[in-house]
Amino acid sequence: MLTWIKFVLKTPQETSRQLHQQERYHEAYWQALREFRKTRCVLDLSYAGVQAAKYLGWHRRAESCYRRALKIDSENASIWYNRSCNEARRRRFLQSVKYLVEAIDRDQEKYFSRASDDEVFVESNVVEKAIEISRSYGTVEEESSQGSVSS
Repeated sequence: MLTWIKFVLKTPQETSRQLHQQERYHEAYWQALREFRKTRCVLDLSYAGVQAAKYLGWHRRAESCYRRALKIDSENASIWYNRSCNEARRRRFLQSVKYLVEAIDRDQEKYFSRASDDEVFVESNVVEKAIEISRSYGTVEEESSQGSVSS
């Protein structure tokens, strides 16, 4: 009974993360969606997308989460990044590059280094393509991008 009370007192977002830590990804996905419905926080919706794509292989559901989140906050680099990861997992590299460029344009420092270390991008050269595109649009400086991308 005491364990149940502790569980109920946690916020739904904490519960979703707790379910994830217990490798109960299906439940974590649904819990994150319930939290989004209550708070309208796009990070909850993005978290549901990560659960769907990375841990459950539900790429269409993940894409739906990311699209909904970006309708609310199209400037959120984290959502663009997660959407790019989802597309890379689906082997849709052109879309992945497009979304990674969106993430990099919004937070260059964070997403250059993060993407260059992410296993989903390493084998596909998505990071290099995103850098080339960002440079061609002038959104990324030559010097700063070379220093943050590892070979």
